[in-house]
Amino acid sequence: MARGVASPLKNLAKLREERAALERKERELIAAATTEIGEAMVEAGAHEVDMKLLKRIVAKTVELGAEEALKRLEAKA
Repeated sequence: MARGVASPLKNLAKLREERAALERKERELIAAATTEIGEAMVEAGAHEVDMKLLKRIVAKTVELGAEEALKRLEAKA
């Protein structure tokens, strides 16, 4: 193999290290986002809603899109 050219094995090892670092960073960001979302939910009073129901509400909101979900809720009010 020519000098100065990285071996495919070294490149693969480096890629795996980078992937592992990205996965660690993703877990950190998910944890931070979870905290931020949780604080917003508590501020909005979600702590008074049954957890199973809250999960269904959020899932349906994501499925419909926030604007559509709000439009439907406001139409019922």
